[in-house]
Amino acid sequence: MTALYAKLPYGAQFEVARLVNTGRTRYKNLKMDLFQEFLQKYKTNAKAAARVRRFLPDSNEFDAAVAPAPQDGAAEDPYARLFEKEKQSRDPWEELDKEEEALAKNPYGAMGFNEDGSPSDWYGGQVQFRGSLAVDQGSKELKLKLEKPIMGPSTQLARRFGSKHIFRVKLTRSAQNEDTTALLNYFRRPFIICGGVFRAFYSKEDNVFLVRTNERWHNEALAPPDDSTSHIMSFMEFIDWHNSLQRNCSQAMAKWASRFSLGLSNSVPGLLLPREQVLYQDDIVNEVTDANMTDGAGGMNRAVARKLLFRYNWERRPSAIQVRVNGAKGLLVDDGKNDEEEPKIFLTPSQIKIKYPETDHDPAHLSIDVLRASHMKTPCRLSAETIVNLGENGVGKKAFITLLRSSLEEIINPLLDWEDENALKVLWWNVQRRGGVLSARQARQQPGIARLKGWSERDLDENEFDDEDGFTQLDGGDQRSSAWWADPVGGSPSCLEETVMGLLDAGFRPDSCPVVRDKLKNIVKGYVRREIRAYRPEVPMSCSAFIIPDRRGLLAEGQVFIKGSGRDFKLPDGTCADIVVGEVLLARHPCKLPTDIRKWVAVDLPALHHLDNVIVFSTIGDRRAADWLAGGDYDGDKAIAIWQPELVEPFQNAPAIFADPPGKMEEYFEKEVEQVTNFLERTSSLGQIEQIHELQYYLLGAIRNTSVVGKYSKFHDYAIYMKGYKDAETRRLAFMFCMALDGAKTGMTVKPEVMKEDQQKYGHRTPRWKETEEERESEGQKNRHHPRRPTALGRFIGDELYAEAEKEGEKWLLKISKTFEDAVNQGSCVDPDLAAPYREIQEMANADNEGGKYYAADLEVIRKHVQTVYDQHDADVKRSNAQRQSSRQSSPRKSPRKDKKEIMFSELRIEDRQDILRKLSRQFAKSPEAWELHMPKRHADIVKASYAYVYDCERRQSSQVKWSRFPWDVAFRTLCDIKGQALGNHKTVTGSFYEQFSLKLPKSLRS
Repeated sequence: MTALYAKLPYGAQFEVARLVNTGRTRYKNLKMDLFQEFLQKYKTNAKAAARVRRFLPDSNEFDAAVAPAPQDGAAEDPYARLFEKEKQSRDPWEELDKEEEALAKNPYGAMGFNEDGSPSDWYGGQVQFRGSLAVDQGSKELKLKLEKPIMGPSTQLARRFGSKHIFRVKLTRSAQNEDTTALLNYFRRPFIICGGVFRAFYSKEDNVFLVRTNERWHNEALAPPDDSTSHIMSFMEFIDWHNSLQRNCSQAMAKWASRFSLGLSNSVPGLLLPREQVLYQDDIVNEVTDANMTDGAGGMNRAVARKLLFRYNWERRPSAIQVRVNGAKGLLVDDGKNDEEEPKIFLTPSQIKIKYPETDHDPAHLSIDVLRASHMKTPCRLSAETIVNLGENGVGKKAFITLLRSSLEEIINPLLDWEDENALKVLWWNVQRRGGVLSARQARQQPGIARLKGWSERDLDENEFDDEDGFTQLDGGDQRSSAWWADPVGGSPSCLEETVMGLLDAGFRPDSCPVVRDKLKNIVKGYVRREIRAYRPEVPMSCSAFIIPDRRGLLAEGQVFIKGSGRDFKLPDGTCADIVVGEVLLARHPCKLPTDIRKWVAVDLPALHHLDNVIVFSTIGDRRAADWLAGGDYDGDKAIAIWQPELVEPFQNAPAIFADPPGKMEEYFEKEVEQVTNFLERTSSLGQIEQIHELQYYLLGAIRNTSVVGKYSKFHDYAIYMKGYKDAETRRLAFMFCMALDGAKTGMTVKPEVMKEDQQKYGHRTPRWKETEEERESEGQKNRHHPRRPTALGRFIGDELYAEAEKEGEKWLLKISKTFEDAVNQGSCVDPDLAAPYREIQEMANADNEGGKYYAADLEVIRKHVQTVYDQHDADVKRSNAQRQSSRQSSPRKSPRKDKKEIMFSELRIEDRQDILRKLSRQFAKSPEAWELHMPKRHADIVKASYAYVYDCERRQSSQVKWSRFPWDVAFRTLCDIKGQALGNHKTVTGSFYEQFSLKLPKSLRS
């Protein structure tokens, strides 16, 4: 069996392994007599991977959730072609075939370059093989579950060795709570996946990465390499190839181990430069303080940016790009000096993390791997930490309340204006913008480049400070490729914003169409709850971008240069500009210390005008300017700039002493300071497996310290509230957080006795103003009370804003309800345009002639089918729209609460909802078939959709809510077509064109 199994395409092997892993079958129970026939018939991953169900003892009961069965073509499924675009964006098997073919021809074939070094139109490493580790509830032992492979971001290592040679394990909450020694020992073991031997080589946050080695699994034991694995590196060869201990020995082992993240960064191939075009320049270093003023930033000529602009179709040439190249990391900044045809880059000593020999010509090491290009976001939002800092440094409550009110007005008012045609266009534009619809469409179609293109960027404070490598994208949180696709059969969009947009551009209006009205109301209320719950007001006069150093030394100490690519910056006098001039506040996340926001002066220097969509910091002074902002540097850090007068004018910079750690901070940590040279000497006499285990102690350092960072963030929140922002203990906890955050690189871990003491002092319930809904629900079960701030400290800005935000939310929810209630549920819901196709055929069927009989027979078939699907829809969705509406709570902070006994349809996972609704739309579309009808099927489909609409209205005449989602779930596209044709002057357009459309509004009409 082993020999036959190994001959299967790798995708099929993996899917069989998943079936066994999930308990669906055992290897010994597979239908081995089918293997030979299967091997001859299905020789590619695309054809074989999803057909492995045929090996099961009872394939008729195959669970589609384990390994979805493909459709064999239009003959079996007439709608299969409609799903091709969605399938291609998330189905990894065709991509894996392409990758394996490329690697079979050339070991560097998936790197993204042709043999002459020019960029190719394809690159590999986009298939993610992954698993999740959890504690089994029965055995209480750690259990690895193989997950379905998906398309996703590429990495240098996956491109170089092939997607199937890299495996990622996600640690669930239960696994993270396991004893760290047990967890480390678990990952020190070899993992056998599809007959290949994998070993863990890096961990970060809750991810552990495995690489395939040249070891073999033979007769239930490890065996030495042979010809079948001769093309694969051993574990130690892989380590030496990526980050040689001997060549990189002048550092601590912890720092050496942290460099493996360079090969795992979410990246795309940029340019492949000859070594003579990779040049070097010195950092700017303060001779007195030894502060590195350009830490993390190098340079590039414009040829580099221009070539990348054309390769990835960016809107404009970037001023800076975040890269990994030749063992270096950080930003390459436009030098503004030359425009040569030959691309060149300039690396600095601070960027070089791994040293490679001059004789190394491996394209994986010479390629410029691009993570992100510079772009600017305006306006931005304040985070809770930023608000506290501003409040403690002089900004009063009134300024924040004014911002919150303005933010709500800016968001909500344009969504409540439906008076004329122009207002509807503005409404469409605002729904699209607020819902991030265009970016989401692009991201789900091309998940591998979503981060590069800026389609998946989260708000600055949410993930930028600890996700420079893009690991959050690996979980699919920003990849909506497996969810949120519109139903290609019925046409119903999956998210509220796209549904409202689709109805609006078909000609429906909120004041006359209850469906638009209801969905728009849910959107608007959701926005209010989000604003109030998170309390993250939008600051109109603000922007965020990469921060870069002024290598020319033109900016004086305390000066910055901020230029956008268009006149998008709002100014206090009501005008707009592309350059900010005057006092500005600069901040970066995390914002824990009083000094983490600084007031500086923005100036206009013509000599820096070539640097747009970045924030340029001065290189003059005793301290690196970025270092003031939470210890930042220039390797890809972002900052937010604020020139809103209400925030800038009262703000006072905190004394510089707060930026420096209190004395004796290292006493709270255990520091593993073993140097690489000492490690090599200590392990030289060990066997290879023992050496691997010793390396893994450092390589997997993150799993030995899984929850400390989050705990110290919460400790700090509690101390701010109970001791004050500038209290010595509060400062200590802030630095504990920062030092724990860098622990994987520094080798410093919090002493157990220190953690225990801090847990006892500060591990209490989070203050009410900072508590999330999930935390509130969890704390409710523990029966712990919120902390009460000492009166001597005075009212806390967070408490005051929490109360004010609650009032604002209640006011807006009342206004929204009043706006929508006048037309809701009054009179008949019947739209004569939608009912017309059915009414016309009904009249013709009533005619006393031969044709009337045929129409009557057709209508009978159509009515019966619609009513059958209606009943099925009612059963599957379970609750009527009215029931769901009545269950919603009115609190501006709370989302609808889940009924513990019965989960409502709207609370199911999006994938589950889509599966249910798509099954119904297929059922609706499939019948009646052409042979059952006298009229053409295309005509019958229009009548069927029209009758579904009429029947729904008739069934709900006596209900409070006189419509349901049924006709829109099964015939959204056809109903929109009917409406557009009835209004006249309409234009038919295909989905691939429509999804690229956007409205360009004059700035005077934009909110």
